[in-house]
Formats: sequence, C-alpha cells, structure tokens
Amino acid sequence: KAARTFHTVDHLMDAFPDYHFSQSQPQLYDFIRKDYPQLFERIKERVKEGRWEVLGGLWVEADANLTGAESLVRQLLLGRGFFREHFGEAESPVLWLPDVFGYTWSLPQLIKQAGLEYFFTIKIGWNQYNRMPVESFWWQGIDGTRVLTHFSTTPVLRGTHAATYNAEVTPEQYVGTWRNFQQQESQDILLMAYGYGDGGGGPTREMLENLDFLKSAPSAPRAKLGRVGDFFKEMERRSGSKLPTWKGELYLEYHRGTYTTQAALKRGNRKCEVALHNLEFLASWACHLRCDYRFPAEKVKELWQVICLNQFHDILPGSSIRQV
Repeated sequence: KAARTFHTVDHLMDAFPDYHFSQSQPQLYDFIRKDYPQLFERIKERVKEGRWEVLGGLWVEADANLTGAESLVRQLLLGRGFFREHFGEAESPVLWLPDVFGYTWSLPQLIKQAGLEYFFTIKIGWNQYNRMPVESFWWQGIDGTRVLTHFSTTPVLRGTHAATYNAEVTPEQYVGTWRNFQQQESQDILLMAYGYGDGGGGPTREMLENLDFLKSAPSAPRAKLGRVGDFFKEMERRSGSKLPTWKGELYLEYHRGTYTTQAALKRGNRKCEVALHNLEFLASWACHLRCDYRFPAEKVKELWQVICLNQFHDILPGSSIRQV
C-alpha cells in the first residue's frame, strides 16, 4: 500500500507543479527503504525539493492512552532518529495524530522535549456528546508546557461536526471546512488534509484538479497547497496571541470499547514493555560488572521497533481485522 501510494504521489508531482504531499510514520518509510530502495531515493529527492513533507514525530501513529509512558518516549526517539538519519533536518515539527482515540495529558511535555512544536488531530471532533468549544488553542500539559494545537474541521458528513483527514475536495467539504470552524473572528487560515489515507492511495488527479478550480472559485475560501509545518507557523504568527488555553487530557467520547476489547493483545503489549525494561536494566548492569560485555544496542532497537509498530492506534486498541 505504501509503495503504491508513494509511486502515485511521485508521478502526480510531475503533472502538478504546486502539489505538496505530507506523510507521517517512519515505519512506512523503513518498509520502502528495505523493499523499494529506488523509490526511497526518489522520495529523498522530493524531500530536498521541499514538496514532500516528512512529519509525525512517532514511529507510527500510536495509541496515546494504552501505550506505556516509556513506550511513548521510545516512539519519539525512534521516529525522530530515523528521520534525522535519512532526511537530515527536513522533518516538520508537528506531532501528527489525526485518528488516535484520545490523548494523554502528559503529551505536550513529551512533544516539546522531543523537539517538536505543534499538534494536529481531527478525532476529538467525533465526540459523541460534547463538542469542543474551540478547534485552535494552546494545549497546556501537566507540567505547564504549552503546544499550539489545531483540529481540522473538514466535515466527514453533511450536518455533523465530525471531521475527516480523508477529504475528497468536494465543494461541500471545501467550504464546509470554513463553515464548521468556531473561531472565525480570531483566525482566518485552516488546514484541510485530503486524499485516501485509510487503506492508502493518497490524493488523486481528480482531487488536485478540483483544488485547482476551487482555489479561484467566486465566494469560496482561497486555497494554497503547502506544508503542514508552514501552516502552523503562519497560524502562530497571525493568531497565536488570540487563542485560548486548554488544560486537561483530550478525551474522545467515542471508541471507548477499545480500552477493553482484545485483552490478550493488551496484556502481551504490557508484558513486552516490562520484559524490555528488564533486558535493558540487566544488560546495563552487565556492562558495569564486565568490561568485555557490550550492550546489545541494535538488537534492543529492533525489539523496540516491533513493539512500537504494534502500538499503532488500530492494533493495540484491537480495532482492526482478525489478521492484524
């Protein structure tokens, strides 16, 4: 799926000079690096052009409540380390978690300590009962750390405030992104994520042609194709001082069954987290006791990558198909 998506993106960039593409999750890039090395080199070229944006921070778009505290740190270490190794300083400073089922209150602190600046999601718009009163705000963590946050307002269905990161660039979604936004008096730029994300595929030629038309349509918002990181920087510059602060977790009033379903998977994850802690502790102790013992860094890294992959927000919560 990743190879098909990325090949399509590369070809469309030849046809649409203004087209920019954003992709999270170092794990996907690592799959491509191993299985399609020529495509991986092509992606590097697009990143250097400034048209392919690498972002996300974490190894995968991981669950942010069931995942252990140490594992969230490792997600950031693995993710940021991979991007730095293969793409230099090109990564955008955005924690990109559009579809995760709720966010722990400790996340702002981890975001900033990992060297990131911004946070993006659409998921809290899916709340079953209470709508968040704002979509752009400063999210203040337990320790007082603040992170500039934005929820996309692109409607998934007419007449609801549930948002999508899979916009098809229909006129209804395009205009609806602005109409659904609750802070029009203090902010006049918004982010619409478009393309086939669930199951892969990315933006299509039709979507890009729709954007080309809509960005100059009468009585419609103006569209600009660009990078997520640039959007947040511009939003901070123009509206940062006007935005409110939210203190507390970002609780999703939906998908609540994911905290209890597939309990064996959750137990296995926790046992693995504990086992890796013990492995690292004992290996470090052995290094202290024996000068000829070397810490198995590469093996430990590989094991953490396996655990972090399985903390993806449809694997660990148990909201995926049987084969997963």
